[in-house]
Amino acid sequence: MELIGCKWVFKKKNNGVYRARLCAIGYTQIPGIDHGYAFAPVVGESTFRLVLVIDLYNGWIMEIVDVETAFLYGDLEEKIFMSIPEGMDIFTENEFGKDEALQLVQAARQFFKKLRDIMVEKMGFIKCLSDQCLLFRKNELGTVIVCLYIDDTMVVGDKTALDDFKKQLQKFFSTKEQGRMTEYVGCMVKLFDGSLYLHQSNLIKKIERKFGNRIEKLLSYTAIITIGL
Repeated sequence: MELIGCKWVFKKKNNGVYRARLCAIGYTQIPGIDHGYAFAPVVGESTFRLVLVIDLYNGWIMEIVDVETAFLYGDLEEKIFMSIPEGMDIFTENEFGKDEALQLVQAARQFFKKLRDIMVEKMGFIKCLSDQCLLFRKNELGTVIVCLYIDDTMVVGDKTALDDFKKQLQKFFSTKEQGRMTEYVGCMVKLFDGSLYLHQSNLIKKIERKFGNRIEKLLSYTAIITIGL
């Protein structure tokens, strides 16, 4: 079995927080030999917009729930090993030898499967037939609809039912509440005067800072999509 390499990727988030992400160099693996399926399905764009319309029509609460260290929850299906990342000795008491390595999981896919299976088998959710990343539940507490985009979970529904879902989820995962949703997968969401406004102004500004005058023509064609009733 081939030992794969890794690389640090550094990023500054929109809220000013600096993030260091360690990425495995997975392109050195051969599909079907070193690993099986590795992709993780995500909620469709049309599904996402439809859920927003349903939320707006019913006057429900719309929140984001973050599962902390989400990718560590996945169950292993194969053994994959990665070389020791640069600088790891600084943060640990170990002095790693040349023959040592780290064991990995197909993180995104495995976490998605575990979260979906727990919601269906232990929490009573139903999978949508047309989009496997959309799940819903209706009981005496009300209705909850959940959209899954790997580890980004959008939840809409009646407050009592939504609070009950978050409480149940904490039995299986360590979660962090993000509060009312203002952004989802890079799309800004704003409720104003009975309508939901979706835009990507933050992304456009980021591209503008990076490419400067070369993007002026693109900005002139930018439009804001409005969902209203």
